[in-house]
Amino acid sequence: CQRQPSRFVNIEAQSFLNGQQCRAVAVDITTRKAADVVLRRNEVLFSALIDQAPVGVYVVDAQLQLRQVNPRALPVFQNAHPLIGRDFSEIIQVIWSPRVAAQIVARFRHTLKTGESYQSPEFSEQRQEKTGAGPQDKRATIT
Repeated sequence: CQRQPSRFVNIEAQSFLNGQQCRAVAVDITTRKAADVVLRRNEVLFSALIDQAPVGVYVVDAQLQLRQVNPRALPVFQNAHPLIGRDFSEIIQVIWSPRVAAQIVARFRHTLKTGESYQSPEFSEQRQEKTGAGPQDKRATIT
């Protein structure tokens, strides 16, 4: 006897008001479960790639929430805690002057809206936070 592959089924039942009858619906969710496994595996791989990148990388979601920061990018955000789950525009406003922060946030919003990647020219600006550091030379790539 050859064994059949496992199937996943979602069963929902509802009783009628008379309490004597019920209705049940069974839906095969095997494909969805397989897709969930692949998605989780890809999330783990993506996270590992971000964490091990040789440059500073951070991830901002479609709602402009900071979702991940790798160890090399953490110094950029040293005075803007908490980070993960926080609105990115708030974080940027802690770090940069209002003028520079507005430009950065506008660029991120544009990229999120259009999907267009952006690589900034090098710029030198005084950070707003109190670190004692002078102007910071920075270059950003937004993809």
